[in-house]
Amino acid sequence: MNDSGFDLDDAEALIRADRDGLLHAAASSGAHVRAAATAVADALPGRPGAADTRALVLIAPRGAGARAAAVFAADAAPHLSVPLVRTDRTPAWTGALDTVLVLGDDAGDPELARAIDDAAGRGATVLVTVAEEGPVGAAGAGRVIWCPPRLPGADRGSVFHHLAAALAIGEALCPRYRARLAPVGGTVGAADAVDAEALRNEPAREAFRNPAKTLALRLDGPVVLAGDDPVAAAVTAQAAAAVLTAAGTALPTAAVAEVLAAPRPQQAAESIFHDPLIDGPATTAPTVLVHAVAGDAHRLRTATAALPRRELVVAGDEPEPVPGAPAAAELDDVPAVVQWLVLLARWEYAAAYAAVRAGDEGDR
Repeated sequence: MNDSGFDLDDAEALIRADRDGLLHAAASSGAHVRAAATAVADALPGRPGAADTRALVLIAPRGAGARAAAVFAADAAPHLSVPLVRTDRTPAWTGALDTVLVLGDDAGDPELARAIDDAAGRGATVLVTVAEEGPVGAAGAGRVIWCPPRLPGADRGSVFHHLAAALAIGEALCPRYRARLAPVGGTVGAADAVDAEALRNEPAREAFRNPAKTLALRLDGPVVLAGDDPVAAAVTAQAAAAVLTAAGTALPTAAVAEVLAAPRPQQAAESIFHDPLIDGPATTAPTVLVHAVAGDAHRLRTATAALPRRELVVAGDEPEPVPGAPAAAELDDVPAVVQWLVLLARWEYAAAYAAVRAGDEGDR
């Protein structure tokens, strides 16, 4: 319960207060993954194979597309049989042996339209996740494979759509990457993992065993989101974007090393000389939410132990596991990208809960 008196454990009140359908959108994250995987499979009925491809090019200049590209590139690059290039525009060397994936949300973006025209004009295989409309829809002169969002609420599920499209193309292109995703059953299995996370975070599940509600409650005080490597940084940025667009709350983000190097505010309880009437209120140390995959959790827990307030945000890490869903201790063999997808889904729910609470407080 927050200061406004809104009880996150009142499931019926939560659903009534969710006027913008954010909780339903969060519950649909797995469906967005599944729909994107199906769209790519339909678009590429025959797998081109690494032998037929010189390079995989990801064009994603901004927004959720850029963050999805960062997550995929960090996970896939060591496991693909072809070079992977992440860029904002079509490279000058692009040709008929290259596969180009264009990730974006704005069908009116002239930069995306120009990239599509350039890649198609050079004979590359071009797949686009943007809606087929506006200047982007007119680009490519009919030589583009369209994989637009197929579900309502695409603006809330775009990062899942983009990342799943990239995963599916990696599977189609490279047997090694298919083998990497095999432990979870490929991209469709990744959608199942996201659905399991939705069960963990559904409104009827109490806050003490609901990781998304726990995150939403942490936002009552000062919070910093942190990551330790490029993919964690991209996930952290997407988490902050989800909370900002849903609840209007801006959350600072930083690298773990930056958080550790920052000066730590003195707590009132730490000084017998602090007088709030003279010195003003004591500065409260922020809670640092450190994002991690299961394999890095112990290292990061040890590295950040000196922080006065910190919590690890780990896929599968909850007090009471959901039947059939893997716990954190069982995730070591699950591809990191699937674990990151699970954390992105958790933040979608957390952002929805934060928005509902903020809206309720504004109505009082």
